[in-house]
Amino acid sequence: MAASSAEEGRDVRNLLLEDIQSSDDRRIIPEPDARLEQVSEVCAGYRRDDCRNLLRLGTAFFDPNFAPAPGVALPDAAAEEGFVHAIQNQRGDQLRRERSGARGLALQHRAVSWVSANLFDHFTYTVRNGLNRGLRRKGGLGWLPMERETPESRFWKSLDLRGKVVYDVGAFHGLLTIHYARDARAVVAWEPNSRNRRRLMENVNLNLFSNVIVRSYGLSSKVARAEMRFDPLMPGMATVDSGVAGGSEHETIELRTLDGEQGLEPPDLIKIDVEGFELEVLKGAARTLERGPDLFLEMHGADAEDKRRRARAIADHLWTLGYRRIFHVEKAIEITPENSAAASQGHLYARA
Repeated sequence: MAASSAEEGRDVRNLLLEDIQSSDDRRIIPEPDARLEQVSEVCAGYRRDDCRNLLRLGTAFFDPNFAPAPGVALPDAAAEEGFVHAIQNQRGDQLRRERSGARGLALQHRAVSWVSANLFDHFTYTVRNGLNRGLRRKGGLGWLPMERETPESRFWKSLDLRGKVVYDVGAFHGLLTIHYARDARAVVAWEPNSRNRRRLMENVNLNLFSNVIVRSYGLSSKVARAEMRFDPLMPGMATVDSGVAGGSEHETIELRTLDGEQGLEPPDLIKIDVEGFELEVLKGAARTLERGPDLFLEMHGADAEDKRRRARAIADHLWTLGYRRIFHVEKAIEITPENSAAASQGHLYARA
């Protein structure tokens, strides 16, 4: 994105971040309390109207205790519905206009994604927060010196993966992949989206992990080729499920079944996050699941009713496979086919 004037011009590479940092990383933000000012300063070299709106609406990500200054009102959901904002990518070759509430995407998440993709996507650094603290990563906002703990992150921190084999189905950029690789004996990651897979492999290689295998296709209930659609601003939501698919970009991918995989150690844990295609992955893994590996699934759907329908189908399927200990990570309750509506959002951890 071009600078609005010579005075406002700022090369993001002048930050205390580098494309390829040395092992003795320099401090990225001088004072933790200045993180918002730091990001605002970075934005000074770009379209001010874009950055102002995006940072204003995404502020809660950086500081959950944020309160607007007196007289400054943040828009509520009703005011945001139908609001059209311009987002110009870093190459300046495309201007996209999107509705803020499109397909239920939280505007806050879109703001954070925009800042991450347009300002920090090419930076390599040592992660300062969360599960991957101390690991190397390219892109994203892991350099912020803060913690934003969630029930999911607490779950992963509590799980002992030492000596285990973990399957990461829908690995995205490999943030969980590299977390698993710290302690697991072996990690197998499936990521069919070529853009996401490149970043996944970069993050694995940055950490010199030799216990990770990356597979370049997706998993399903049968062998096929499919069209994957995604929004370039939210590449983590790329999917082949027509019920939840959205976005202007697409890629033809190969699908296989987990039962058809060869040369892999049997898993102790399978994480599945494939944007609505979870049930199809489970159907293609019947023989693999006979061994009773633990399962971790993220729940998806186009709307509230669709999410409830999918949650019921997954709970029923797990129940028939002998998985009778199904735990909702965020709500800390047990899930059965009878109360499956409670699992329509969040994550499930299932044990046979």
